[in-house]
Amino acid sequence: LLSVCVGLIFLCLYNNISCEVFTSMADVESLLSTEKILVESLDKYIKLEEKRLNKLKKLNQMYANLHNAAKNDSVTFLSNPVNAFLLVKQLSSDWNTTMKLIDNSKSREALTYLLLRKSLFPNREDFEGAAEALMRLQQFYLLDATTLANGDIKGLYKSPEMTAADCYEVGKHAYTIHWSNFSLMWMNEALNRLDEEEIHEIDKLVVLEYMAYSAYEVGNFSYGLSLTQEITKLDPNYTRLYDNLAYYQAKFAERQYLENLKEIGSQNPDPKSNKVIDIEGRPWTEREMLKAYENLCRGETVQANLQTQEVKSKLHCYYETNKNSYFLLGPIKVEVLSFDPRIVVFHEVITEREINLTKAIATPLLARAVVQDTITGQIEVTNDRISKSCTLEDYEHKVIARINRRIQDVSGISIRTAEPIHIINYGIGGHYDPHFDFAQVGDRIEMFRLSGNRMATWIFYMSDVAAGGSTVFPIAGVQVKPVKGSAGFWYNLKANGEGDKRTLHAACPVLSGSKWVGNKWLHEFENEFRRPCSLDSTK
Repeated sequence: LLSVCVGLIFLCLYNNISCEVFTSMADVESLLSTEKILVESLDKYIKLEEKRLNKLKKLNQMYANLHNAAKNDSVTFLSNPVNAFLLVKQLSSDWNTTMKLIDNSKSREALTYLLLRKSLFPNREDFEGAAEALMRLQQFYLLDATTLANGDIKGLYKSPEMTAADCYEVGKHAYTIHWSNFSLMWMNEALNRLDEEEIHEIDKLVVLEYMAYSAYEVGNFSYGLSLTQEITKLDPNYTRLYDNLAYYQAKFAERQYLENLKEIGSQNPDPKSNKVIDIEGRPWTEREMLKAYENLCRGETVQANLQTQEVKSKLHCYYETNKNSYFLLGPIKVEVLSFDPRIVVFHEVITEREINLTKAIATPLLARAVVQDTITGQIEVTNDRISKSCTLEDYEHKVIARINRRIQDVSGISIRTAEPIHIINYGIGGHYDPHFDFAQVGDRIEMFRLSGNRMATWIFYMSDVAAGGSTVFPIAGVQVKPVKGSAGFWYNLKANGEGDKRTLHAACPVLSGSKWVGNKWLHEFENEFRRPCSLDSTK
């Protein structure tokens, strides 16, 4: 009965409620307090259970003593009225006491708070999101499964090591979403750790089977074949694998035949990765852009024609007043990262107090970040963007109004038609894949009809990020590192109103730390005289 009760309690705790904890580090951080409560509550529960079980053990021993004394000669035993009394007592008042201990409510009280907070606990979706985040960090920062499983990433605080079962679950999810290379890595790590662990929570044969399937998926038929043969050696009765063995043998023979004819291409080519986008007369495939994205996130140089050594040598910092008397005594600190397109960083433009207040206002309002489908116009959740966000208007707090005025003063762009400040907190491995901020011809975004296109983007960095989290421009070859108190700024449109595709940008996955940013999109209308149209149709 006790095991049933405990099982029901944990079933409640893992109720299938979508809280999307993994999409926001603010939510992940809140789990620490929840975990503290869990530890304290379970500790109290265990102590109460131990006390209760000790009482039950004593009662059971008392019952056993009486039963053992009576079992050889029950007639003689019951001839003693005291024994008869004790038997009646035990099966009446003592048993009632026993039943109360079995169905004890006091120990349950220790878990009441947890049951009330069950909707805040991570669920399966959160696990899957966290697993995908680990694999995304592997891809971008060239981390192997062993390094992550050991919890020993250079420069970061060491975490407890993952078990074989932990690695297996990551590999299993990778297989489910067809990230077969990662599935192979994590299943292999699970296999290695399985040999080192005394108690096995997972089946070695199942791990090997997943590895064999994954090997086939990535086109490594010979490895898949050898893994299948290993499984059949370990368990000749694993009959399903004989079918797989024949399948892999046929596939391996087919591959060899194609290689001999030199007709074999890349495995499972993604047609999307070969899509070509023309940018300023230079064709870019999506594969090239994604590669540039990953390289920039690692701080590597990208061979982009916009950032030559000659151009880089002229990049500089300077003070600016924008002809505003307010900045005469405290000028704006400007760092130029790119001339064309113009991408700059304004340093020390938001204070610690303003950041803390903004985050405090935004935290309870955060919800899973969405994107708008440019074809259908529908708002949707996508794995291209892992974060939680909210919008803040001037009326929310005077600090928001003050920040908005400062954006206008520093940028020189009117905020009358701008969108509200968009506060974003990135989750585990939080990122945003390459995208444009401006609407392109044919995009169905109704709001732009009233305010014009997104002429410029302002992005406040409201936290220092220990590792990762940069804003990068794959085409321009620019990396903007998140420095607390600074702001990135660029024009999305050319002076002629045409979208500048060189401003394609992305948010790199957060490797360590919590990333908070505040976006402000400044629109065309009301800025006709602040940024006049160019007479040159190409600019």
